[in-house]
Amino acid sequence: MNYRLLQPGPMAACCYLVWDGQTGSAVLIDPGAGADALRRTLDTAGLRLRHIFLTHLHYDHIGAVDALRDGEVRVWLCRRELENDTRISHGLMDLSLPLCFYDEGDEITVDSLRFAVLATPGHTPGSVCLRCGGLLFTGDTLIAGSCGRVDFPGGSGADMLASLRRLAALDGSLTVLSGHAAPTTLAHERQTNPFMLEALR
Repeated sequence: MNYRLLQPGPMAACCYLVWDGQTGSAVLIDPGAGADALRRTLDTAGLRLRHIFLTHLHYDHIGAVDALRDGEVRVWLCRRELENDTRISHGLMDLSLPLCFYDEGDEITVDSLRFAVLATPGHTPGSVCLRCGGLLFTGDTLIAGSCGRVDFPGGSGADMLASLRRLAALDGSLTVLSGHAAPTTLAHERQTNPFMLEALR
């Protein structure tokens, strides 16, 4: 398994490219902007985009989705995001186009890659984290030294604390790859992140 952290576009939100080194099958997680740059990255590396995984529907995580769609690319999100106030997407993604839905306990296999889905509401009702090997893609649930805001439509402080508590119980060696910060480890966040510490009280 290989991955790269990408920050295309002016929002500097983190997008992740994950691929199978043997087959070249690739996944993009939260492509928020810069579709042309992302496509060039894929082409230069000789990768074939198979799936787009969304941790939630906020506009800074979805802006490049429609431009990257084609007949072979499947777009995944939690159905509960569609029940939220969709103004948070700012109309940057056509939600009437075909979508695939995942939720707690689902596993998506992309050649040798296995992505386990964890439902982690709080930042939004349908926020998810994705675990693949030793990597944990946390979107705006767990961020290095922080967590996602809960004052947007559909946010819940109680749900966020429950989700952070749940993540804290996972293997501390996991590398945390969030939507807005440098990589960290779950063990480090468990020891130092004030929001996770509050969740564990």
